[in-house]
Amino acid sequence: DSGKTFFLALVGGFTVTLPAVAGSGGFHAKFFVQVAPTTAYVITTAEGDNMCGQAYSSTGGDAASITTFTSDNMNFVANVALIGDSGDVYSDGTNWYARGFSDADAGITFTG
Repeated sequence: DSGKTFFLALVGGFTVTLPAVAGSGGFHAKFFVQVAPTTAYVITTAEGDNMCGQAYSSTGGDAASITTFTSDNMNFVANVALIGDSGDVYSDGTNWYARGFSDADAGITFTG
């Protein structure tokens, strides 16, 4: 599924699990919110894999960031994320890197 764009279109939200980072060097996927979620959309790493990244809001600020490889999840936050918000994930075969763009402050967060 590398290189694909996925549209998040279930109001109730769901979780997408990325492939194991080992052997995934060069993997890239893009996610777009198609339906604003009432339960979070979660992009999660396989067990033990880590991610770092930044999420920016339309106000121009760094709305969320994790600059160490300690996060497991990029979340499109329930009742905050909006249609058109997006996120990208990239693997170098060792870690996951993520960036997100949200029209709302804290529409995308990193946890785990």
